[in-house]
Order: sequence, then structure tokens, then C-alpha cells
Amino acid sequence: MTQAQTLPLALLLLAMVSLVVFSPCLQNGFVNWDDPLLVTNNPEIQQPSWKNIRRVFSFEYAKTIHQYHPLVFLSFMLEHHLAGLNPRLYHLTNILLHLLNTLLVFWLVHLLLHSIPFSLIVSLIFAVHPLHVQSVAWVSERKDLLYSLFFLAALVLYVLYSRRRRAVTYLLALLCFMLSLLCKSMAVTLPAVLVLIDHLYGRLHLRRSWLEKIPFLIPAAGFTAINLVLLGTAEMNTLDPPPVSFLERLASLGYGLFFLLKKFFVPYPLAPRYPRFDSPVAAPSLPFLAFVLLLLILAVLYAVKIRGSRLSHFGLLFFCVTVSPVAALLFLGFPPFDHYFYLPMFGLILTLCVLAREWTAGLPAGHRHRRTILLLLLIFVVADLSYLSLQRCRVWKTTMHLWNDTLRHYPTHVAYNNRGLARVESGDLEAAVRDFSRALRLHPHYEVYYNRARALQSLGRLDTARSDYDAALRIKPDYPPALNNRGRIFANQGDVRRAILDFTAALRQAPSYTTAWINRAAAFQKAGNPKQALADLSAALGQDPESVEALYHRGLVHITAGDYTRARLDLDDVIRRRPDHVEARYNRGIIRELNGEGDGAERDFTQALRFDPGFLPAYARLFDLYGRGRDPGLRERLWVRLARARPDIIFLWLKLLPMV
Repeated sequence: MTQAQTLPLALLLLAMVSLVVFSPCLQNGFVNWDDPLLVTNNPEIQQPSWKNIRRVFSFEYAKTIHQYHPLVFLSFMLEHHLAGLNPRLYHLTNILLHLLNTLLVFWLVHLLLHSIPFSLIVSLIFAVHPLHVQSVAWVSERKDLLYSLFFLAALVLYVLYSRRRRAVTYLLALLCFMLSLLCKSMAVTLPAVLVLIDHLYGRLHLRRSWLEKIPFLIPAAGFTAINLVLLGTAEMNTLDPPPVSFLERLASLGYGLFFLLKKFFVPYPLAPRYPRFDSPVAAPSLPFLAFVLLLLILAVLYAVKIRGSRLSHFGLLFFCVTVSPVAALLFLGFPPFDHYFYLPMFGLILTLCVLAREWTAGLPAGHRHRRTILLLLLIFVVADLSYLSLQRCRVWKTTMHLWNDTLRHYPTHVAYNNRGLARVESGDLEAAVRDFSRALRLHPHYEVYYNRARALQSLGRLDTARSDYDAALRIKPDYPPALNNRGRIFANQGDVRRAILDFTAALRQAPSYTTAWINRAAAFQKAGNPKQALADLSAALGQDPESVEALYHRGLVHITAGDYTRARLDLDDVIRRRPDHVEARYNRGIIRELNGEGDGAERDFTQALRFDPGFLPAYARLFDLYGRGRDPGLRERLWVRLARARPDIIFLWLKLLPMV
């Protein structure tokens, strides 16, 4: 068959294998690891507007998440506009992006080597490797897929430019590089990869080839500076203390790289997050040390004995260059993650495939069995990797699936903490407390104390919860959420003075903490200081003009002060923004009743029951209204409605029975 006939079949095979392997992701949901921050609880992507588009491109927004990838948020914004929070579309987008990246890998290798079978082998391994599952199955890791898409497109365009010298191709490559930078900071390595391409084509001696890199170096330097600032302002969000000494940082770097290299060759067992170098779970085992030694021996042999071709050198150097930002993160103490190898893995696959090709090239007739062995080995490897990836995709089905699987292989405090958070979300608070307790036995971190305290607070065990908030604040005295929640406990227990002190301390650390402003206002109101309560609520609205709760609480303060006109204005605003706000409708109904607007009050109480059929205060007000010479049938129908909505309130039935 000619190349023209083979190419469509190769591309079809590549597409079919990729789609089949990652198809289980279409049944997956969101997980509690970054998805709430970036997607499910992110108001910027859920409210498409020019204001929010400008915001996701702003440096201020980048500082809140410690990363700058606005194009990723634009993709989430578009998906939310089309399908809301239906996870199927988000997962489908990730699968298609990975398929496009695989096709670009095929195109790039074909441009470099002009061999469809070889390009198919490299791209097939790239497509189905289990280390790629994290980037595809995890919605929040969209940034890997998008940055790689534009990165690979820029490489393809630059190779075409190197051959045809067309300015438009060069400009398109530069544009793709800029788009890649807007997706993830790891794209800054592209200018160095372009130098490797020039070396591959023997163009490094040309002065023009170096000048061509300047337009790429300028944005790379700018984005490097931006991300260094963001990294400098970020606290390591890994529930691990950062390494202190230089030797610890070197240990973190060496362990992380060799760990991921081991997972590249033996991708089992996998996890969303691996233990760090200093974790008891990560104690170096004999197989791991043997792997490191073998890898070092092979590296020395490659450098000394095997000359290889320029293409094999290109693949190895591609890996080294593109993995350098990962090395920097590992050096800072971040744990290894599968997605760190998403794009760098292409260099490793290319190098291994080129070496295997050179090993079988030019063999005498009697040694052709090597090619047969390699072909059978390739079929086995692709089938095995495909099976592992297929199974791995199912692990990401739900948050509980993900962390249960992680704990089977890597029982770390982070995994117990994240499973505990998932159990809190599902309402299984007792099990969540047990998970947080296990996490604290492994590592007493202030966030885990805080999470356990919240679960205990929801269970009504306020004294124990307060002890956990105290423990969190002993570790991190300036932790605003713990100060705020401990203040709520003090307020509930009647210690308003200490509650106000905690809310004030939280606001000193985080002046934009709207919830703390609202809670302190409630405490001031309870202390008999409505003037200061109104000042705090105005401050909360200054920080977040869209805060419905601040408006609602200000309305309550006005009611307490007897200023029903202003209270009515605030409650009207709350209901306009949140028509299902039951308490706002109820309180507005009371104001209307006091003003003699019986029909309006009845409508508000009835609407409150429409949104919450079991809201007892509204029943009481309606029974009172219907007892004033109204049609008795209204009271009877209301009685039936109450009985259906709250059959558990037996004592209330008996109390209200004489009214019916």
C-alpha cells in the first residue's frame, strides 16, 4: 500500500484506540480535588460576562489560584454556558483534546522521519499510556491538554517553517506559543525546543536561526516572571511542610524524577497524588533503588557506548528541557504527579522507539527475528497500556472511588483528608471525622484540624470542635477560616465578646473575608450594638456587592431597629437576586403584615412554603391570618398541606388542631 492509502487507516486506528481507551471518562463526574475551586463552585465561569472574562485574564485573579491560565477558564466558561455543570461535556472536551494532541504527535514525528508506521507506534504509545489518564480524566487538569495542544502545534508549524521559510507559518507558530503560555506556564520551554529542532536540521550555525528565537524569548521571559511571582506568593497547598535544607530539596528532586520515571516504565499502581520523599509511605524500597541504579547504568551506557542518531538525542533532550519546570517544582518540595509527564513523555517515547529502530536496522537475514520480537513486544505493550488506562479511567468515576483506590496503595494523610472532605459533602459526618483523625495521626496539619472541627461543629459537638480550632490556630495562628468558625462557636455559646475578638482577628488577616464581616455584624447585633453591625454589613457589601447574605442580615438589623422602610428595601433586593430565599420572603411578609398589607403578607408566606414546604414559621403566620374571619376552607387546606410536609411534627398538629 502507498503512503496515501496507509495514512487514513493509521489515523483511523489512532482515533479509535484513543476514544475507546478513554471512553469510560464520559461516565465520570467531578471530584473534590480542585474541581470545586476551578469549575463547580467558580462564579467566574458560571456567569459569562465581559467583566468575568476580563477578570480571569487579570493578575489579581491569578493570585487567588496561584496560576495563570485564562484560556482554560474561557473553555470552562463556554462549556458551562452550553451544558451547565453536566460533567459529560467537560470530559468529552478533555478526551477530544487528548486525541488532537495524539494526532499532532503523529504529524510531528512524520515530519521528522517520514515514516507512517514509526509515527503510528510513537503516537499510539503516547495516546494510551496510563500516566496520561490524570490529565484526561481530571477536569481541572485541562491546562495540560490545552497547553500541549498549542505547544505541539507550534512545533509542527516551526518544522514546516524550517523547510519552506514562509513568514505566515512562523507567525502562526509564534501565535500558538502565545496561546500555549495562556494555558500553562510550562510552555516557557518551547524556545529551547525550537533550538533542538534547529540542531536536528543542522541550522544552529546560522545567525538567522538564533535571531528567529528572540520573538519567542520575550513572552517566555515575561510569563516566567509572572509565574515566579505567583509561585512566590503561593503557600504550598499540599498539606506538607516545604523542605528546608538544600539536601532535602535535592532529595525531593531526585526522588520525584526517579519515581515518575519508574511509573513511566511500570505504570502501576497509580494515584492522583503520590507521597513526598519524606513520607513514611515513600520509604525507598529495594525494587525502587534497583530501578534507580539500572536507570543510571543505562544512562551512562547511552552516553558512552551508544552514539545514536540526532533524532534519539532530540527525543532525550526534549524530555530534559520540557521536564525542567517540573524539576523546579520538585526541588521546591512539591510531590510527584502523573500529569507532570504529560508532554515530556513524548521525548522518552521517541527516544526509546528510535533506539529500537536503530537496533533492528540493517540486520542480516539471519537476525530478522529481532524485528518479529519487537513487533510482538510492541503489540503486548500497547494492549497492556490500553487495558491499564481503561481501568484507571474508571477510578476517577467519583470522588469516593478516587480516594478509596488511593488509600489502597498510598495511605497518606492527604488521601484520608480528601476522602474525609468527600464524606462531609455526602453527609456522612461520623465517617468523615474518623478519616480526619487518621490523617492527623499520620501528620498533624492545621487544615486537617480545621476540617475535622467543621465536621464536629455540624454534628453539634461544639466543645470538641473548638478544641480542634484551637489546635489549628496553635499551628497557624493567622488562619482566618479557623478564627471565623471558632468565633461562631463562641457566639452560639453566648460568649459574644470572644466571638467578636475572633472575627476581628480573622478580618485583620483577610480584610476581604465577607463571611467574617457578616458574622461579626451578627455578634454586634447580639451585643446590642446595631450601629456597628450596620457598619460591618456595609463593609461586607463593599467587599462583595453581590452578597445576598449581607443584604439579608442588614435587613434583619433594620427590622430590629424598627426601620421597616429600609428593611423592606434590603429584603426586596434579596428576593430580586434570590427568589428562593425563604427567610427573606418570610420577614418581608411580617413587615407587610405590620403595615396592614394582608394580601401581600399572605403571598410572601405562601411563596416561602412553595420553596420550603416544611418551613414552620410561615405556617404559623398563615394560620394566624386565616383565623381572622377568612374562609375556614383555607385553614383546612393549610392543615392538610402541613400534615403532608411535616408528618413528624405530632405535637404541633395537636397544638394547632383547635384552630382548624
